[in-house]
Amino acid sequence: MASIAVASHSRPSCVEENMTYDDESVTGALPNGAFVVNALHCQNLCAVSLSCKAFTYKELASPAGVWPAVPAGGCYLFSAEKTLKAEDGAMSGPKSCKDQHHFKMPFNVTMPNSWFPEDAFKKPPEKKPEEEGPSMAEEMKATYQGLKHKVRNLDVCDGPMCCPGSSCHFASGCSSSRGTTRCIGAGLFPPKFGTCQCVTGACDHEGYCSDAPGREDLERKFEAPGAEAAEGVANAALPRHSDPRFALFGIASVLLVVGLAVVVRSSRRRAERQQDALQETFECENLE
Repeated sequence: MASIAVASHSRPSCVEENMTYDDESVTGALPNGAFVVNALHCQNLCAVSLSCKAFTYKELASPAGVWPAVPAGGCYLFSAEKTLKAEDGAMSGPKSCKDQHHFKMPFNVTMPNSWFPEDAFKKPPEKKPEEEGPSMAEEMKATYQGLKHKVRNLDVCDGPMCCPGSSCHFASGCSSSRGTTRCIGAGLFPPKFGTCQCVTGACDHEGYCSDAPGREDLERKFEAPGAEAAEGVANAALPRHSDPRFALFGIASVLLVVGLAVVVRSSRRRAERQQDALQETFECENLE
């Protein structure tokens, strides 16, 4: 009983015993399907090959005393079903038997469901991005925009500390007669005049700071008799605008830039003329 069970397990149900396919180009050489244990192994090799349509398994016997012993037989694979002919010890059959719906292993293999759970091959759900603060790039951009806004605010003097009708340049500053001031919004290239701003206190409507020279004496004269006449004299003595040297300094800066441009251009032309003269000299020497 055991021998019958082993024989049926090692032989496909649709195999033709003692028969081989008539194709000497395949059966006349070494087994193209290699050496296998039994006919079922040979059919399994044909089943996994795309070009195989049929197989023949031939039992072999290892000569006595030869080591190592070869497997039980050779497997021959055919690309098409040929005519069968009789041959002792051969087993032939198609790629798969009708009652074999799937590839059969020569031994039982069980694969627990725990190895491959149902959701093993499902795409994991996408995680929603957590709400985070601004990135480094966004913070740098906001900082730059804030600094840019602050710098732009410096271009225009605004507020009670700014002196109306005043002008200044960054090199010479404001007139000392206005008091302790700073120049706001001045530039050199292009030349741009700024506005005087009082360092301490507000600037009055006449353009002077609270610590301007002569302002205390003027206030005392306002309190004394004849204050109106004294006010006219004081206003005439104090300058209302900046020193005219600011305008002269701007004009001098422009002239300096123009002069440098002219010098550079003339030097370049002189160098080009010298190079042309040297080139002509070399050409004359080559002709001679």
